[in-house]
Amino acid sequence: MQSASCSAADAMLVGQETGCRIQLRQVQKTYKNQTVLTDATWSFAAGDRVGLVGINGAGKSTQLRILARTESPDSGSMEVFPANVKVALLEQEVQLEDDRTLYEELASVFGGAHASRRRRAELEAELGESTSDVERVESLVEELTRLSVEADLDVEAGLMDRKIGAVMHQLGFDPRAGQRT
Repeated sequence: MQSASCSAADAMLVGQETGCRIQLRQVQKTYKNQTVLTDATWSFAAGDRVGLVGINGAGKSTQLRILARTESPDSGSMEVFPANVKVALLEQEVQLEDDRTLYEELASVFGGAHASRRRRAELEAELGESTSDVERVESLVEELTRLSVEADLDVEAGLMDRKIGAVMHQLGFDPRAGQRT
């Protein structure tokens, strides 16, 4: 197998020529006594345009939840190459929060990366204020160091704004207007 080198952003941006690939192999899923997937096998690569079509109850949403790792197949496998690529699912019955901007709604897909970024900013602000509590400063530095190391390892954290802007553009929104609801 060929070695793939791409980032999570490469997998998300349509038309990007990379070695990123997602595939289902012989996936089976049953709910109670109703089998909705039997031997579902397919794959796609970054830049592919894919449509998932079928009648109600055919397993379309189930396959998407398996891709997003919010559900597991009863048998078979879902593989993502390279392993650092993350798949997110925007549910068709989405519950939007009235107080969030479009940017914040899209950023919610990145969950941990967004929260980590916000927490690092809080810690940096608190460290910027002079404090005489040495133990508190050490605690803040320790947490900031841990979060910074995680961010360095998580491609999402550094590319989140670019990816959100690309998605907004692809959906027909002006990325600069993302702060308005």
